[in-house]
Amino acid sequence: MAVGEGDPLTGWATVALAAVAVATLIYNARTARRDRRAADRRLMEQRAYDDQRATRERADAEARLAAERRAADQRLDDERAHIEKLRQRERQQDSATRLLVRIADLLPLMKLVPNVVRTNRVPGAVRTPRFPHYSGPLLDEPTVVCERAVDGLRFGGFADLPGLHDTRATEQYRTLAHLVLTAARNEYRHKNEADQQAQQEHSELVALDLWRYATFVRLSLEHLIEQGESLDPGEGGEGVSFPVLNRRPGDKSLWFPPSVPQGWDEAVTRDPNDPQYRAAK
Repeated sequence: MAVGEGDPLTGWATVALAAVAVATLIYNARTARRDRRAADRRLMEQRAYDDQRATRERADAEARLAAERRAADQRLDDERAHIEKLRQRERQQDSATRLLVRIADLLPLMKLVPNVVRTNRVPGAVRTPRFPHYSGPLLDEPTVVCERAVDGLRFGGFADLPGLHDTRATEQYRTLAHLVLTAARNEYRHKNEADQQAQQEHSELVALDLWRYATFVRLSLEHLIEQGESLDPGEGGEGVSFPVLNRRPGDKSLWFPPSVPQGWDEAVTRDPNDPQYRAAK
């Protein structure tokens, strides 16, 4: 009876154990699936994070590369601009130097400039133009040399003025050439100026004004060569920065730049024909 009564208990215990085992299996399966899903989710999140980080790193690398390229291009552009600026500066100095030679050729002959260009010459004839303001012996050779210097000043601007790259210096040289040609062609006199003494004095004043303005242009070109900038002469009482050759009767004042540059006094006192010249004692 004892054994028989224990068989149902054993059966139920076995069933209970089986149920527990099944439940455990189900729980373990569900837990395993949940863990796998969690692991898959973490893996996907890690992959997404890694992809995002890789994208950011690629973007940062591309940005750095682009910045380096821009910096390299900028350095190259700066170097090219610097080289071009140096070349332009060299061309400017070369052009200004050649124009200085044109002015230097004419400065000693400036007193011969008024009325030096004569028209209607007879071919082969010896030229003896009148220079009432010139008291020394007049030969044909100085006249020819003066005319050539005038032409050199005139034509020198065609080749060398574009290389100055300085509007003010270019205008100053063109003004000088225009004034010299005006005086050389005798286009500066008053129509009613018939008195020989007045004409002589006028020519002498014109020659001195030309010499003084040419001296200023020389100083301006020298400043351009040394400093890269021309000199500003300022504006005179009539609003002009250059001599007025067709001066009023009785006006014997000489031109000078309203804004006197450094070295002006020394430059104008080198010529004995200038009234401001004082010989050393």
